[in-house]
Amino acid sequence: MSDANPEATLLAGLIGSRLCHDLISPVGAIANGMELFTMENEATSEIDLITASVASAEARLRFFRIAFGRTHGGGPALGAGEAAAILGGMWNGGRFCVRWQIRDPLPRPMARLVFLMLLCVETAFPVGGTATVEATKSGYRLSATGKRLAMEPETWSILGGAPMPPELGADRVQFPMAAAALAETRREAKTEATDTSLTILI
Repeated sequence: MSDANPEATLLAGLIGSRLCHDLISPVGAIANGMELFTMENEATSEIDLITASVASAEARLRFFRIAFGRTHGGGPALGAGEAAAILGGMWNGGRFCVRWQIRDPLPRPMARLVFLMLLCVETAFPVGGTATVEATKSGYRLSATGKRLAMEPETWSILGGAPMPPELGADRVQFPMAAAALAETRREAKTEATDTSLTILI
């Protein structure tokens, strides 16, 4: 996919859309059921844990639907409120968090690219960090800071057009997908890094 194979990229997007579409309905039903259950029963730590886990699963599915789903044919733009809610649920209580500072709605292909890039950025901060997403005059800036930055050269080189390593793990699939999204939106990723910070302009 780093070679911008249109058929492979489309197929991956269709698979992602199908999985998220088929899973989000039952997860949403569980969330509604838990809401009704908590209205009629006294809250306990176990119920709180289940409710939080269901909310996290729902947020992750919404995130993955944008990041790995099909964008051909457009789709509704991603508003600031929706983006903040999805990202808050995706990384709620974790070591990594995201601040969304884009005010205008984001076209779906660009939202997909930004979400994939955030997954890439997360891998560079193994002990946690904070990322900020904001608009610039010519595009978007993703800036992140943390206690330690650890970038894998072979993996990050995929964003610049390098071939996908045959041993690439499933936890790094966002890199070839992001490379394909860069090609689709006709953008490049310009990266600047220090020992504790990372900035990407797209």
